[in-house]
Amino acid sequence: MLYVAGGDAPPLERSYRELTGLKEKLQDKVFLGSSMGAFMASSNYVLSLEDQDEDTVHQGLSLLPINTLCHWDVEEKKERKLKLLQETKPYLPILALDEGEIAVFHY
Repeated sequence: MLYVAGGDAPPLERSYRELTGLKEKLQDKVFLGSSMGAFMASSNYVLSLEDQDEDTVHQGLSLLPINTLCHWDVEEKKERKLKLLQETKPYLPILALDEGEIAVFHY
């Protein structure tokens, strides 16, 4: 099992290139992610917090073929962020998670 909590995006995103084989290593294992951990597992995401880059679609590790938006119940720029993701990868579903909400995927 691997758990990745929230955190500051820039330092975590810089480590993505070191995790290229993670998907294969997680086969038949459990990945838990909250906030930045959920973003990391996604194909694409737009950051949630005002002090981070909210105007860019970021690429995750694609552990799951989804676009993700976290902290959805407190998000103030919902329409803009949905549009950014829909324009980038319109064929991927968008997972919008409220604070404390969980989603379970068997993939």
